[in-house]
Amino acid sequence: KNTKACELMFADALKLANEYVSIGKQKSISACAYDTKAYTFLNDAVIDIITQKSMEPNLSKQARENLEAATKLFEDMDNRMIYKCCGQIEIDRPQKESELRDAILRMDSGLKESDILLKISSIHYGAKEKNPLEEIYFFQKDSNVAKKLDMSYFKKNGPRSFMTRIVRIYCRTHGKEEVIKRTFAEWALTKIGRPPVKTLSQESEDEA
Repeated sequence: KNTKACELMFADALKLANEYVSIGKQKSISACAYDTKAYTFLNDAVIDIITQKSMEPNLSKQARENLEAATKLFEDMDNRMIYKCCGQIEIDRPQKESELRDAILRMDSGLKESDILLKISSIHYGAKEKNPLEEIYFFQKDSNVAKKLDMSYFKKNGPRSFMTRIVRIYCRTHGKEEVIKRTFAEWALTKIGRPPVKTLSQESEDEA
């Protein structure tokens, strides 16, 4: 969860600085995706490039605000002030992140889209919702013929689901963590019928 939080913060910083930073011959960071040579320069040095750019004179008001906001996100990551995961819950069917986010925001008029980040993670065995054993051929002892398993036994005694979808909600705005936790819990109880699972950090806070 912390790795994902840092990843989300870094992505937000790049979005903020995107159109104000040139890499190679490209006029924006995102344009490097279409220029192999420019893309090779898109490494950790981009943090220093954005920071230095934010200190240049004669920047427009919008450029300065965005670049300083991006620099602040890098500083927060250095100080371990990362986006906080405010809850997670498993869902049983595919859903769009944007639709879930909007549904949660409707639960509390005091929350804004810029306050939260919602991500859906999928965990499976390499075949998504299918049983991976159905696609594997096995050799029996003393045989050169590969055969698929008889799945009738596994269908009765094996797992019913081979893919797990987990919704996690992160707080972008320091100070709104408790509101987001409460709103997410309310949404989970109303729409899914059970409360969110506490993260390890939340359990540690409760014990403290």
